[in-house]
Amino acid sequence: MTSSACNPSSVRPFVAFLLLVSPSLDAQDREFIAGVLDRRVEDFMVQGQEARIVLEGIGAGCRFPVVVEPAVQGTVSFEVHNATVGTIFVGNF
Repeated sequence: MTSSACNPSSVRPFVAFLLLVSPSLDAQDREFIAGVLDRRVEDFMVQGQEARIVLEGIGAGCRFPVVVEPAVQGTVSFEVHNATVGTIFVGNF
């Protein structure tokens, strides 16, 4: 199964909501996280990989810790081109 990334314009409100509802984040943290999520990803493809490994790998590639709940299981297959890190997270998991 191949899943395409969601529309980037729908990602931004979701990400903004997540950043706003976290009272423990100060403005600098929110700006840093938004910067990571806005990073461009030219080409990214995953086929039949464990979702947990993919999520942690994306975080490692961005030098940003991604904590994955133990309940996250299963495999993912998707391909994106000219997207953002935020689009990958929201559009495919």
